[in-house]
Parts: sequence; structure tokens; C-alpha cells
Amino acid sequence: MEVGATEEHLSRWLTARTEVPVRLVDLSPTGFQLMGGRLLPDGLGKSAQLMYQNAAGARVTVYLRKPEAGSDHKLRFEQHGDLGVLHWVDDGIGCALVGALPRAELERLADEVYRQQEAAAASGTTS
Repeated sequence: MEVGATEEHLSRWLTARTEVPVRLVDLSPTGFQLMGGRLLPDGLGKSAQLMYQNAAGARVTVYLRKPEAGSDHKLRFEQHGDLGVLHWVDDGIGCALVGALPRAELERLADEVYRQQEAAAASGTTS
């Protein structure tokens, strides 16, 4: 992903406040564009929220946070009303993808988020 100055600033700003590397994933190959990000309060500290939207107006949100001590799990799915939630913990980062999309679509997006997070971690980059 070619990250502009605004995105680079957002990534660094959120990373400094959440104590986890916030990497802005490029979901444009899946039809979703980054709308922006926020810092949110969390039971353990703070979380980063990254918002994406596609041309049809569907939105998904990626949450990144420092996981609870001893947390380590692979991909899990939960349904809460219309919202599907896929979440996992890997390499000291808790991640959740939330959206009102079919499970298969959420899994495709989660795979892309996971792949890009792993590639960035391996290369040592933050965005």
C-alpha cells in the first residue's frame, strides 16, 4: 500500500497511543477504501478503529488493541444481530473485523487484513 502523509501520521499516532503497531491495511483490492481511523477507550487501555467502505456503501471496521495477558487464538467468528465479527490474536495484537456482511465476505476481508499484518510485521513496517 502506498501510504500518504495523512495515513502515515494516522498510523504513527494510533500506534503511539495503543501500544500496538497499527498498520493501515489496503482493502482496495476487495473494493473497500479507508475512510479514516479513531482512538477508542478500551477496558485494557485504548484501541484503534479503522473504517472502510465500498462503492455500495457497505462498511467494515477493523479494531486493533493490545490483547489481555495470555490471549492467543486464531480466527473466531461470532454473529451479533446483523453484524458479523471475526477476531483473532496474533503476534501480540488483538484484531477484530466487524461488518454487516455475509460470513464468507467477512472471512475474505479478514484473510486480507491478516495477510497484510503478517507481511508488515515480517518487514518491520508500521503501515
